[in-house]
Amino acid sequence: MVVEAKVARTGPAIRQALQDVAPGEAETFAGEYGAALRGAAASLDVSEAEEVLTRWWEVAYLRLNPPTEEEREFVRRLEAGEDVGWASPQDWLAANRR
Repeated sequence: MVVEAKVARTGPAIRQALQDVAPGEAETFAGEYGAALRGAAASLDVSEAEEVLTRWWEVAYLRLNPPTEEEREFVRRLEAGEDVGWASPQDWLAANRR
């Protein structure tokens, strides 16, 4: 049974998750997110900060839940243009109960 590690989509949660598994990336995240937040304070536009947060949230999730060999093979087949047996990502998610 695979247990999925989750990380909240907040700056502190992402920084902690990265610190646990990829300390160098935690520092990079903190710098990028801090700069985006400072920009948001000056412009009152949080869109860049939201983009940084979302991108690093995805990185943190992948660091905590690296793809399985089966998933890596699946991606390889998709990238090679092979028929993988379903028409959309939603079909795959439904078939794999995610």
